[in-house]
Amino acid sequence: LRSILMIAAGILVALALMTKGLVGLFPLATPGIWWLAFRRRSLISVIIDTLVMTATVVVFFAALWQLGDAREAIQRYLSIQLLPSLTGQRGSGGGNWNAVRAFVRVNAYPAIVTLIILLCDRRWGSRHRCYPHLRVARAERR
Repeated sequence: LRSILMIAAGILVALALMTKGLVGLFPLATPGIWWLAFRRRSLISVIIDTLVMTATVVVFFAALWQLGDAREAIQRYLSIQLLPSLTGQRGSGGGNWNAVRAFVRVNAYPAIVTLIILLCDRRWGSRHRCYPHLRVARAERR
């Protein structure tokens, strides 16, 4: 059962790799991070899980490579997007501050809305909802 789950995870990682690029490989680190955090299984089993997932991704792309159109698409992706991106020829937005500005621009409105909701909840929310454990704790503090 565990191997089947790791193979399924490997297929999903391969699909993520196809849609998001190299960023899609991040789930391969999950077993190792899980082991570092909890240490409930042996390190060998975690390494085997990661190897099964990686082998599934390799087999998936080896099967795709056998198809002519898929091979051309992969080669085009490598030559047009991946290699120029790794060498710094692609995606240069003019420096680090542009990246910070873009991050703020994209996330400003959701962050403001979230802050307003949290402030409203903190100010008025607990008085109008049923939080008996909070009422008891507040009464004990007074």
